[in-house]
Amino acid sequence: MSFNSVLKVLLDFFYKVAWLTFLVLWMVELIDTGRVSNYLNLTALLVIVAILGIFTFLFPREDFHENNPWKKNYTFFAIFVIIVMVFVILKTLSFGLGAIMVSLVFILYIFIYLLITSKEHKQ
Repeated sequence: MSFNSVLKVLLDFFYKVAWLTFLVLWMVELIDTGRVSNYLNLTALLVIVAILGIFTFLFPREDFHENNPWKKNYTFFAIFVIIVMVFVILKTLSFGLGAIMVSLVFILYIFIYLLITSKEHKQ
């Protein structure tokens, strides 16, 4: 395994850990406001996740297409998207219809992106 391959695997791993950490902390913050935000800036963590995500997208692992769990089973991801959508809608209800629409468009964007990438992997 070359040095570049190891770096790509580590980048992929750190992106997944950062993304999962952000989602868990964000959901804790949604449930109990102030529990996380009093100690950690979630926006800064989201910026880190975005930067890692961009690099992970630009430099994918060589074995990504063979080991991609999303192309085999979308059930887990669909359930996760629905849970996140419910949390976002409940949190943005007080902001009005515009915030709810933005949340729904964002969730729809994620779902469409996954459908497009799943069709690319099948080819």
